[in-house]
Amino acid sequence: MTRQSMGAEFQTDTDTEVVAYLLARHCRDGMRRQEAMRAMLKRVRGAYALAVLFEDDPSTIMAARNGPPLAIGHGDGEMFLGSDAIALAPFTNEITYLIDGDWAVVGNSGAHIFDFDGHPVERPRHTSRAAADLANKGNHRHFMEKEIYEQPEDFAAYPLNAVAISSMLWWRPIRSCFTSSRRSDTSHSPGGDNYVSDIDIENAITQRRVQMSLR
Repeated sequence: MTRQSMGAEFQTDTDTEVVAYLLARHCRDGMRRQEAMRAMLKRVRGAYALAVLFEDDPSTIMAARNGPPLAIGHGDGEMFLGSDAIALAPFTNEITYLIDGDWAVVGNSGAHIFDFDGHPVERPRHTSRAAADLANKGNHRHFMEKEIYEQPEDFAAYPLNAVAISSMLWWRPIRSCFTSSRRSDTSHSPGGDNYVSDIDIENAITQRRVQMSLR
């Protein structure tokens, strides 16, 4: 699928504009919002974590994950979307992670999750151990900027032997994730000996940050 074949005039060079164009075109063709979302996801390729708002229904967010992490936060009469539990920690500690291929319709009172083929699915809800103070951006504009500027300090906090040990410890979950993504029986559903869930990785990161804060 190319821009020329779609017959569209795009205003930017970003991939995300293609998502908005497809959704708008499907809605003009008479599809309902959920139908348009599913049809759009059938056409796009690559890695994404999407949050979609429709102008005529601002209380509903549609979300989709393929690759990058995406989590739904459960509040009291309100719902949230974020990359992980640490980003959502200032708002809630009740988290549901989407897995690759999932998409969801998120409203004020809850979320409905579907797999890639549009079938309703249930994903486990976790109580996160991430603390809000660990998610503080400080004086930075966003978390990515904060982590970039904190890298020298993080490395300086550990002697070289600790860095070597942590590299060996972290290699296993990273390798397991890659192995899982290549296996057809585990790429879209938790399970299997090599599966490492988002909540496992989140807990490891939280524990690591707590250890750093105590030094």
